[in-house]
Amino acid sequence: MQFTLLFRFSLLLSLFFFNGYFTAAQEMITKQYTTRQGLPIDQVYCAAQDHNGFMWFGTDFGIVYFDGLNFKHYYKKEGIANKAVLDIIQMGGDSLVFISYPDAIQSIHRNNRVVTLADSFNKRFGFKPQMLELLGDQLIIYQRNTDKFALMDRNNQIAIIKTDSLTGIKGTVLNKIISLQSGKEYILCTNKGAFKVTEHKTVAITEPLPITCAFYSNNHQLWLTGERGIFRSEKPGTKPVLLPVQLPSGFRVQEITVENDGTVLFCGSDKAILQLENNQLNDITEKLLPKKNKANRFFRDDENNTWICTNGAGIILKKKTPFKNLTYEGALENNNIVCLLPVKAGLLVGTGNGLSLLTAGNKFTRLNITGPAGSQQHVFCLYNAGETGAGAAIQNSIMNGMAYQLQNSVAVPLLLSQSSFSAFTNGKRWLYDEGKNSMQVYISGSTMPEQEINLSFTGCRKVFSALFYENEYWIGTDKGIAVVGPAGRRHIKTLLNDKLEQVFKLLPAKNNTLWIATDNGVYYYKQNKYFKIPDGRSIPANYCPDMIEGPDGNIWVATWDGIYYTNGTVKKRFNVQDGLASRTVNSIVFDVSGKKLYAGTSNGLSVLNIEDTLGAFQKKAFISCHLSDSEQTLEANHHFGPGSYNLVFDISIPEYGDPEEINIQYRLDNGDWILSKRLTVNMDDVSSGEHHFFVRPYLPGTDAVGPESEFVFSIKERFIETWWFRLLMVLLALALIIWVVLVANKRIRKKTLIKHQQLLELATLRQKAFTTLINPHFIFNALNSIQNYINKQDRQAANRYLSDFASLIRRNFDAAQQAFIPLDQELENIRLYLQLEQMRFPGKFEYELFVADEVDAEEQFVPSMILQPFLENAILHGLSSRKETGLLKVALLRKPSALLVTITDNGIGIEKSRAMQSGSRHKSRGMQLIREKLSVLSRFGDTPVTLDVEEAFPGSEYPGVQIRMMIPDSIYKNFPGDEVVHW
Repeated sequence: MQFTLLFRFSLLLSLFFFNGYFTAAQEMITKQYTTRQGLPIDQVYCAAQDHNGFMWFGTDFGIVYFDGLNFKHYYKKEGIANKAVLDIIQMGGDSLVFISYPDAIQSIHRNNRVVTLADSFNKRFGFKPQMLELLGDQLIIYQRNTDKFALMDRNNQIAIIKTDSLTGIKGTVLNKIISLQSGKEYILCTNKGAFKVTEHKTVAITEPLPITCAFYSNNHQLWLTGERGIFRSEKPGTKPVLLPVQLPSGFRVQEITVENDGTVLFCGSDKAILQLENNQLNDITEKLLPKKNKANRFFRDDENNTWICTNGAGIILKKKTPFKNLTYEGALENNNIVCLLPVKAGLLVGTGNGLSLLTAGNKFTRLNITGPAGSQQHVFCLYNAGETGAGAAIQNSIMNGMAYQLQNSVAVPLLLSQSSFSAFTNGKRWLYDEGKNSMQVYISGSTMPEQEINLSFTGCRKVFSALFYENEYWIGTDKGIAVVGPAGRRHIKTLLNDKLEQVFKLLPAKNNTLWIATDNGVYYYKQNKYFKIPDGRSIPANYCPDMIEGPDGNIWVATWDGIYYTNGTVKKRFNVQDGLASRTVNSIVFDVSGKKLYAGTSNGLSVLNIEDTLGAFQKKAFISCHLSDSEQTLEANHHFGPGSYNLVFDISIPEYGDPEEINIQYRLDNGDWILSKRLTVNMDDVSSGEHHFFVRPYLPGTDAVGPESEFVFSIKERFIETWWFRLLMVLLALALIIWVVLVANKRIRKKTLIKHQQLLELATLRQKAFTTLINPHFIFNALNSIQNYINKQDRQAANRYLSDFASLIRRNFDAAQQAFIPLDQELENIRLYLQLEQMRFPGKFEYELFVADEVDAEEQFVPSMILQPFLENAILHGLSSRKETGLLKVALLRKPSALLVTITDNGIGIEKSRAMQSGSRHKSRGMQLIREKLSVLSRFGDTPVTLDVEEAFPGSEYPGVQIRMMIPDSIYKNFPGDEVVHW
């Protein structure tokens, strides 16, 4: 008895521990997508969903398209104007409109074509576009804290609206604009209050106090936030009223969303997230976002999932879960639900302290149990007693276990002094007398046992399950399985070399298989052989306290790490990520209809709708096609020429819950459906004719399939003797003539190329200069600087230095492969190089870059890698030897038909530098190579490149050096770029 009580006490402690931990875990985010899953960067600003259901995200590095499994990145080569995409919105049809920071409005279409709708927005209209809102067929473009906004129509015509003209109040500044579902009305949130704007009038809907944000929910409720707190309209069209809840001091709401259960999320100006539930505000930032990250925006997709765009944690998805967790309203005194039993009146719920009945409307009624006052009543098991109702085995904390008969919602004790197990199977009642260590079998309605089975030969102290199977009594105990029958008795201590201890459930299935749930996994017995479901890959946890068979013959197992489902071949898991109240599941049952699964956990009751979870779903698959040797996407109804083709079909399904669990079925024309776990289908040697390729989503282990998607294409037949064949012969003849002409032209071009031998000389010098410019000493010292930061444990400086160093190496490598590059790129390379040198030589120099207004840095081209060697000489041989901080100036001025570059430093000067280098073994040839390169480049210009080097401040302590280089425009204009040899 002491051992049993000790075991039960430890069990309760374990459940208490799991309860506390996983209650918190249930509130955490469900899924996170970062660079590890394919995002180009973890800084995500906004989200949108296209009309097909796929997600699009604006990041700090372009736009990302997400099909549920893979991310596709769109950046500058696809036409994105700038790095950051601040907002994105679906405009209807195939297009999405987005803001490309700092001031371009662009759209991206289904064919991945990017179009610029408006640029230089700030210069034209006086504010930077920051937010987008759709108003019917118009687009609202605005910036927070401004006094005007723009309306763009379908023809990209932009009209500017002053908020003063709408509100009639001077000094009105915008905070937020949202449109209502009518598409003709919108809400202005301003520093003078909130206003409802229609086509004909503007009406104030709040007092003239600052309103920072608004949200219009699916149930037509309007939410507003201001400095005084939170406002909400109870019904559509009613004036918002102030709720009895205060926002934290200084918390300025910038984003609002309302979730399925009515919970409201607020994102503040400090990027924190507050949750409003039952008029209580709680900061849930750390529960939703990892490592103290902050939120940027909310987005609700068409399945009411919540996407949270963050500033460093990627994308957080709070998906809609299949489980629903019931509220108890105080009817249960203990959330540790031990056992469940469906009855006509509802669902009996046995807990760690009492017994309740769940009736329609999810209402709990506490049942009266006779027992000592103040005792805690732990319900061990519930059983269906046939016509007499139901029964229960209950352990009181003051007395031993008792068996009860439930009559009219009252638990009446049976005539048995000690009992820890009761059951009713095969028309017989089973009672375990712990004092006698025996199982007593009663015929229904009888008060005397028909048979008593002594279990002392097992050494058990507890019984969990019993049944009559294949003319024998099978009893699951805490010491294995006891089997008693006509052939005698036997004690099964091990199965498949595994030691058996607690055998919780013996379940005979419809196919005459006996399933065995234990604290060491799940076994089954069939045709006189034992088998085990492999743990780890299938069973989420070895501890399996309950198991049931579904109406369709499938097996459901309750474990201490969720619920396991199998139909014999396919397996599925459910855990807290799917909405379970806790990962510790003690009991599972179906309701009387077999359509709902109830799970009693250590933290309450969870309900799963079987038809919604394992039934048919409506997700449509989208098909794209390309040839196996080409990445070019082919449109539907594509007509191939004669021949046979190897085709690749790429399938995408906008499923964001558990996309890895969805497979596909496909077929070509009238063929059989083929199951595939991969979303890529290869079709080889597809011959002539009109073909129909069908795909539908499929959920393994069920009959659930989605709607069919069709891709139609055709391949023409071969007509060797038709006019098509004759035309082909003519084309071949023309091709032969063209080939002869091309060969002749090639010979002429070869002679011409001899005249341009200087281009090869330039290419060779460029390669030498590139090799020389990446000074080994610079790389060595750079790596030493990184090592120094690491030794100092200055991780931030080391990461920044390493990132800038890598970027400079890559930029120099790219530049070295081009004869000319835009001036703005050269300036960016210079800035990056000077920043690194400042970190290498702290306090040694400052620098200034001056670009005259007449110089267009984007349109001006300069020879690649022409300036960095001069800067390196100035720093290494001039400024690094100063005692005080020196100054390096780079000025770019516009001269008639030329660009003047002036580099000035106040270092030790030419003579002192030569004296210091006289004893050095290293002889730099960088300047010599630069002069050679300028000499070759001068051949292409109308005038040569001039280079003058002299002391900047003659006669002073630090005379420095001044370099003046005049680069004629004609060098770039006359340069035959198409014939430059690149490597």
